Amino acid sequence: MLFFYPEMMQTHTILSIYLCLLSAEFLFSVFLEFLNLRNLRMAESSGPEKGPLPEGQNPEALSQALVYTKDRTRFAISTLTLDFLLILLLVFLKIPGKIESIFIGISGNLYLRGIGTLFGTALVFSIPATVVSACSHFIIEERHGFNRMTAGIFLQDILKGLLLSAVLGLPLALSLIWLVQNLGSAWWVYSFLLVAFFQLLIAFLFPVLIAPLFFRFSPLEEGPLKERLQTMAEKTGFTFRSIQVIDGSRRSAHSNAFFTGFGSSKRIALFDTLMDSLSDEQIEAVVAHELGHARLGHTLRQLLGSVFFLFCTFLLFACLLNWNELFMTFGFQSSSVHALLVIALFFSSPLTFWLSPVISVFSRRREYAADAFAQKYCGDYHPLAEGLMKLHWNNKSNPVPHRLYSFFHYSHPTITERIAAMRNRRAREE
Repeated sequence: MLFFYPEMMQTHTILSIYLCLLSAEFLFSVFLEFLNLRNLRMAESSGPEKGPLPEGQNPEALSQALVYTKDRTRFAISTLTLDFLLILLLVFLKIPGKIESIFIGISGNLYLRGIGTLFGTALVFSIPATVVSACSHFIIEERHGFNRMTAGIFLQDILKGLLLSAVLGLPLALSLIWLVQNLGSAWWVYSFLLVAFFQLLIAFLFPVLIAPLFFRFSPLEEGPLKERLQTMAEKTGFTFRSIQVIDGSRRSAHSNAFFTGFGSSKRIALFDTLMDSLSDEQIEAVVAHELGHARLGHTLRQLLGSVFFLFCTFLLFACLLNWNELFMTFGFQSSSVHALLVIALFFSSPLTFWLSPVISVFSRRREYAADAFAQKYCGDYHPLAEGLMKLHWNNKSNPVPHRLYSFFHYSHPTITERIAAMRNRRAREE
């Protein structure tokens, strides 16, 4: 009944519900991390000879992966605790409402108040996030030989990120405020269309304008590898603008490859660290996997799913905009779209956390399908399996993730699951 008549709920009831959601997410997240720690300790005690990937495993690599994952897991527990305490502090002190009050005192202009509240709240969240990121790069990643980022590059990335947020976020926020003020009850439909268009624009501009702000892109040099990749693209019927090499080694020793953009901005991107660690045949298989996502329509489905989720979000916003008690719970004097966006920031993680397993189920299915696509066009599963195995060990990925942890957090199947699926597929074909 309270769901249908939210005005019957008092602020203390709303606060209690929010704290229950927040605490449930925090406690369960920490529980999942401890499950991973238990698996890691069990793997350490069993010894490398009884490791999780007996075929082709390197005992030293397994040991390094276990130590690295333990450090990352402990750091994750600390970060979760810090975030939980910070949010409790912000909610109990009603900091979002206090930020808005500061700008109300400066000017009665709604647009200034809205922009100030949004960017002020973002700043409050970004400061501890920056500290956590610095600790991750310069302590954890540095300790395990992954960090190659200097303090100068780190600060440049932060400043570029802030500038980019202002350039992109300012006109979007002003437009949303204007739509609410001028389009009556239909504001949420036009807001949804605006943000959906904005998402498409970002997806188009990312490989062309945004990513080059942070990474150096250079065309893949002429040679056997480029010929392999072009032949693979022709074989699969895929067209793209270019194959780009990213200087990921300036920041990290981790490696990756991905397909990005759409329309005339479609690109295949390879980290230079990937090219240094895999053979041409293995890189071809990894790229074939990425091409599989595009050719099988995964990119389009993911985009449509994102648009549908966005539609549901704005529909919910329309139902909540006049719920004054909700705004008072977070210290706001009255309802407004900028305050609603801030409140959505607080609720997003405690709510979407429980949806992540459902989303991951579909994501893992797409990964299996892309693996099958690569296996088909490469003629064998060994290049992809060997390439994925190398990436797994080079990145010191968790060799023994707990099943419940991977169910909640892994958008990809584990390495053992992927290789087993390839072998089973090959056995069925024979």
